[in-house]
Amino acid sequence: MAPVLVFAGPEPCFKEQRDGHDTDARLLAVLESIAFLIRACVEAMNDSVEPPARLVLSGGLSRSDTLCELIAGLLDIDTCRLDTAEGTALGLWCRLHERALPRRQLKPVAGQHSSDLAQRYRRWLALIEAQIEA
Repeated sequence: MAPVLVFAGPEPCFKEQRDGHDTDARLLAVLESIAFLIRACVEAMNDSVEPPARLVLSGGLSRSDTLCELIAGLLDIDTCRLDTAEGTALGLWCRLHERALPRRQLKPVAGQHSSDLAQRYRRWLALIEAQIEA
């Protein structure tokens, strides 16, 4: 059996937070970290495969406009959100019937390109890389 690589990751915490009780700022930080992790995964995959031409977001967290906009802005890829809660079932049905997702189910997501967001991503990535190297 092949060895399993286990990485616990960095200790969860909030960095550079001015007000420790600001729930909105903490929620935004969590959403940004999810978007950052998605960008890091896409960048890692780009080392092995062609970058995606389009990204389709689905599932419970795709109901968050903020998260979808963060992802679209960070990736600079044509991004849309599946307009149904049943993304897995719809995708499976399309595969079984050799059909594409119905375009009417895809809603475009406009990402906001922000140099501040890009800088926060680079700082986040540096923290993750430092934990891996430690």
